[in-house]
Amino acid sequence: MPTLTETSFEEIFRQLYEPLYYYAYDILGDSDLAKDVVSDVFASVWQRHNEMEVSTIKNYLYVCVHNHAIDKAKGKGSLPTAPINDNLSNMDDDAEAIVNEQEQIYALQHALQQLSPNSRKILTARYEQGMSIQETAKAFDMSIDGVKKSVYRSLKMLRALLRVKKE
Repeated sequence: MPTLTETSFEEIFRQLYEPLYYYAYDILGDSDLAKDVVSDVFASVWQRHNEMEVSTIKNYLYVCVHNHAIDKAKGKGSLPTAPINDNLSNMDDDAEAIVNEQEQIYALQHALQQLSPNSRKILTARYEQGMSIQETAKAFDMSIDGVKKSVYRSLKMLRALLRVKKE
């Protein structure tokens, strides 16, 4: 298996920094701490890049960010000190599930950014804040049918954007 080179590390950094940041942010709820966690993990990986395999690095990064963020949240503030497992491809299903879930969250966040600001606000009110159609209509000074149409169109667009992203 090929080991991590400077070029492959840079590519992985560009691809995964933002999703890992959002993952750490979800755990910590603090932007600066999340950036610190991701930077610390990438720095730690680079120090041992000769020992890392390109095929397993993604899972390893998510697990390290998870562990480091949990440590920060508990106030420990240290990276895991366990030795690198030579066979990370046998990582348990929980790590795979975490990676897949975070990729889906990142894809959804990216797709939401492509909606108009008004559509995003309506979807946020409706689904994140749990407002009813009537409450949303009142909050945005819209008709109930207007809110329904906006939600329908926005969800349809999100599905299309996510379908394209998946392919």
